[in-house]
Amino acid sequence: MCTIYAVDGSNNVASAQLTIRGVSVNVSPSTVVLHVGDTQEFEATGGTKEYIWTSSDNSVGTVEPTGGLVTFTAISEGTTTLTVTDNDNYTGSATVTVVAAAGSAVIVLPNSVSVEKAQTYQFSASGGTDTYSWGISDPNVGSIDPGGLFTAAKKVGSATVTATDTDGNVGTATVAVVDSPITISPDSITVTVGTQMTFVGTGGTGAYWW
Repeated sequence: MCTIYAVDGSNNVASAQLTIRGVSVNVSPSTVVLHVGDTQEFEATGGTKEYIWTSSDNSVGTVEPTGGLVTFTAISEGTTTLTVTDNDNYTGSATVTVVAAAGSAVIVLPNSVSVEKAQTYQFSASGGTDTYSWGISDPNVGSIDPGGLFTAAKKVGSATVTATDTDGNVGTATVAVVDSPITISPDSITVTVGTQMTFVGTGGTGAYWW
């Protein structure tokens, strides 16, 4: 604020008060996407110092209360508006969107496995956000139930197993359906001369040559 004076030829004086307002307040960056646990610096320029900061939703994230350069801390998923107010009550704002924590990739275990025809195998998933939706790239190779239990078809082949969390993060594994090994039953026996014995072959792919 300043005072303006006017003086006439007889030295009579008049005065007026002039208040100069600061320019608008700007916030940089104005829009940002963060992961849970991240921090981000915001800067206020323009207006008249000091600056006071608030977050519209402190459950999503909090911001340091004062300063031209402050730090925002992301707490949980959601969106919040940061508002900065200068000494003359001019305001500026920024929008912050917080998403799932970085590094929350879905991991499927094991990442590669061979399963004999018509057999089952239990896959597991970790990371990301529970719960998982399971799928398979080729239903001719086998099927997988909502709990990650794979059932191999009666033909050989390979496919990709996927586990997708509630945020759309996807983990993958490879499954190969293979022939079961050939076995002979009995695998060891002692017989007397002239005795007949029947052996049975299983597994592999028939027919068998003896």
